[in-house]
Amino acid sequence: MYKKAFQGWLKHIDFILLDELCLWLVMLLSLQLRSVRYSRLDRMVPLLLLVNLFVFIASDSLANVIYNNDWQEWKATLRHGISQVALSVMIVLMVNGMIVIPQFTILAFWALYVVLSYLARILWRRFLLRRTRSRKSQKELLIVTMDRYAQEVVDHMRQYAFSNYAPNGLILIDRDAKGEAYDLVPVVANRDDAADYICRSWIDEVLFFRSSQDDLAQELIERCREMALTVHFYIPMQGVDEKSRPLSAWRAITW
Repeated sequence: MYKKAFQGWLKHIDFILLDELCLWLVMLLSLQLRSVRYSRLDRMVPLLLLVNLFVFIASDSLANVIYNNDWQEWKATLRHGISQVALSVMIVLMVNGMIVIPQFTILAFWALYVVLSYLARILWRRFLLRRTRSRKSQKELLIVTMDRYAQEVVDHMRQYAFSNYAPNGLILIDRDAKGEAYDLVPVVANRDDAADYICRSWIDEVLFFRSSQDDLAQELIERCREMALTVHFYIPMQGVDEKSRPLSAWRAITW
């Protein structure tokens, strides 16, 4: 029923492979266009590809790549490009001695790589989002929580966006925040109309995140049971037992 989300950098392996392809193309182009041919550099292409992989793992530059806006992704790509080129130049000098590499060649290589990598990220992200929406495979999840946990739960669901669930709304049981939003996830109801919202809205499932002991939460749970909605109760890892099930990368008890 549930799919486990990939952990760590492996969940972005498609972006990493695409970036490696961009880097390989830029290196081949640089080797063909340079005015002075360094035969030893030709043999370093595989090593520089490994350097790029190391930078991805060490810097986590693909964090939130799916939901970053274009400007945020440009800054992330720029930072990755600076780290990658700096480390690559250092390794080339260490392996080949004090070889002379023109500054223009380094700058041209860096600029071309950053632009090509950025375009690849943006286009591939749009393709993935379009494919996900067309499949309509994600279930609409209403989240009932408290104000201090709202950003945490939204960030988590965004991070594991390709699990079975997509947050479509928040209900905060300790603050009237209707009309506000947390990273584009709207607060859809306040304490006074939360129960009515659940009754009149199209919801697939409901997650109670650290909020099930509140009186309002208990009323909402009863409404969900009356409507035969699937209800999930988040449990901390130390409370995991055999009755719990995976929900995204969390554990939850499901009714």
